[in-house]
Amino acid sequence: MAVFLNRCLYWLSLILIPFLVTSCASKSEEKEVTEPLQIKEVNQDLPVGDNSRNALDWPGTYIGDLPCADCDRIETTIVLNSDNTYEFTALYIGKEKPIVLEHRGAFTWSADGGKISLNGMKEGPSQFLVGENKLIQLDLNGERITGALATKYELIKQP
Repeated sequence: MAVFLNRCLYWLSLILIPFLVTSCASKSEEKEVTEPLQIKEVNQDLPVGDNSRNALDWPGTYIGDLPCADCDRIETTIVLNSDNTYEFTALYIGKEKPIVLEHRGAFTWSADGGKISLNGMKEGPSQFLVGENKLIQLDLNGERITGALATKYELIKQP
């Protein structure tokens, strides 16, 4: 008796499934658009979706020791303000005479909202990837620095 019921259910499902699929498909095809499509303007200044610019608490002070080719290290401080201005200070440690670079100005965000460029910087790094509580110095082409020293190019946000 159980075998008979199982076979009946099997054949019944084979018959009903195609019927259900085709009936659902035909209903969706029958829908008619009665209103014209509305096109909304999109703000082109901000990228759509979450990115560093709109999802992170990026304003603040970032500090770290960056590698130096002809000195011990570069003590670097960058202050990012919510009005898109910055203050940059770099102290070159291990030179005969310590060198201090200071610069203030505005910074701009990349189109994808993930990187910043410190405008007006002629000496020192000018492009950074903005991460969760850190800035990562980028190379001259705006790409991440790779290799054994890659983690040395990070500035950490201060509490």
